[in-house]
Amino acid sequence: MRHSIQHLFSKKESAPDAKRSKGSRDPRHIHVGLDFGSAFTKVVLRDVNAKNAWVFVPETSSKQSNLPFLIPSEIYFGTDHEDNHWLTISRWDASNYVLPYPKLALHAISSEGESSKDLLRAYEEAAANAGIRVEDLVESAACYFLAEVIRSIVSNLKKNADLGFGENEDDFISLCMALPAEDMGNAPIRELFSRVIRRAFWQTFDGSQGDAPIVIDLVTLLEQWVDPTQSELEDWQCSLYPEVSANMAAYTGSKASSEGLFQMFDVGAGTVDVSFFSFTRQSSGPKLSNFSGQLAFCGSSTIERNAAANLAGDTIEALREIKEQGKPGTRAQRQELEQAKEVAGQETQNLSHRSIIEMRGKLPTPNQLNETRLLFVGGGCAKIPYQDAVADCWEGLHRVNRGVANIPRPMDLDGADDSWFKRLTVAYGLSIDSANRPPTSLPGDHQDVDRNSIARPERPQAASKDEC
Repeated sequence: MRHSIQHLFSKKESAPDAKRSKGSRDPRHIHVGLDFGSAFTKVVLRDVNAKNAWVFVPETSSKQSNLPFLIPSEIYFGTDHEDNHWLTISRWDASNYVLPYPKLALHAISSEGESSKDLLRAYEEAAANAGIRVEDLVESAACYFLAEVIRSIVSNLKKNADLGFGENEDDFISLCMALPAEDMGNAPIRELFSRVIRRAFWQTFDGSQGDAPIVIDLVTLLEQWVDPTQSELEDWQCSLYPEVSANMAAYTGSKASSEGLFQMFDVGAGTVDVSFFSFTRQSSGPKLSNFSGQLAFCGSSTIERNAAANLAGDTIEALREIKEQGKPGTRAQRQELEQAKEVAGQETQNLSHRSIIEMRGKLPTPNQLNETRLLFVGGGCAKIPYQDAVADCWEGLHRVNRGVANIPRPMDLDGADDSWFKRLTVAYGLSIDSANRPPTSLPGDHQDVDRNSIARPERPQAASKDEC
C-alpha cells in the first residue's frame, strides 16, 4: 500500500489552501536518501519524476555553519518531576544528558556487532534510570532520532511553496537508508536496522506528528511505535542499501566514470569501510559487483577520542578543534593527537591489507589487482593518516595500482557546494530511486576462485614436416 500525502498532514491540519484538484498534475514522488552516520546524518532529496536532487538543510542545523546540512546524530534523555522519562532532540533541562552515536550503539547491542561496548555507558545509565533493558532503550533512541529526521524532512517539504508538495493528494515519499555491506549480509544486524527505520518511517504517516520537533515519553514510544507489517509498509517504500554501493552509484552516474576494478575507502566519524568493486556497463544499465567488504572502528572521531582518553581534563571538542581547525594546542595535546593518528593509520593499513588479500582470492589471476583504481570518500578522509596509510599498504605489498579516481559533483544535484560533496556521496547514491539505482552484489555472493579448475589456453605447437 502506498501512503499518499493525506497521511503526511496531522489530524489537526489540512492541506494548503492552494491545493489543486486531484489529477491536475501527476503525483510528485519524493525519494529520500538517508545517510545515517555515526556522528552526523546527511540527507539528499530527489524529485523522481523531475529528475533533480537537492541537499536537505534542516531548520535547526549543525553548529558548523559552513556545513549546515550536517545533522548531529545524538538524542537527549531526561526525567521530569513526575518521574516520567523523555527523549528529545535538544537539551531542555540541565539534568538532561546526551545519548551519543546511536548508530554505533545499535551495533553494540547486537550479538553480532563489533562496536566498542564503552559506547553504551550513557545508554546503560539512562536505561537503569528508566527501569528498562538497555537494548530496548538503544533501539528506541535510534528509532526516535530517525523519526525526528524524517519529520523535519516532511515539514520542510510542506513549507516549500515552489515544490508544491501536497497540492496533489497522491504525492508520496519513499526512503532508502545506508547500511555497511558486511552488515547487509549479517541477518541479525540487518533485521535490527530494518526494524528501526521502518518503525521511524511509519510514525511520519500515523497522523500524530505535526511540524514541531518530537518530544516523547519512553512508555508511549515502547508501546505504540511498533514495526509495521509488510502490507502496511512495502519494502520499496522504506529500504536499506549497502553504504559503499551507494558511493559507487554516485560514481556510475558521473560523466567522469569508467568501467573497472576499484578499492573504495569510506572514512566516517566512527568507522572506516573498505570494499573492492567492479563496475561494468551493460545494455540494461550499470552493474556493480561488491567482492570484498571490511570495516574497522578507526574513523576520524576516534583520533580525538583516543587522545582525550590519555589526557586528563581535555575535552574531545577541544582536541577536534586542534586537529581540524589548526588551533595550536599544547605540546602534550599535539603529541597525543599524532600518536592517535598513527594508530588510526595502522588500523587503516591493516584494513586495506586484509581487503587486498581477500580480493586476491576472488580473481582468476592475482595480477588483475594491478588494474585497481582507488576511491576515497567520506568527510573524515584526510591525507594523513588515511590516504597515506593506503599508499603505504600497496607499496609494502609490492603492488601497483592505477591511481586515485574522483567522484565529481553530479549535474542534477542542487544546493551543494563543491566542497560539500565528498560528505554527500552516500546520501546522493541513496537518493537514486530503486528503479534507477544499479543492482549490486554483496561480498558473500562471491566465492574464492579455484585456480586449478581454470582452463589453461592451449600452447601453439610447431607444424610437422607433413603439415608443411
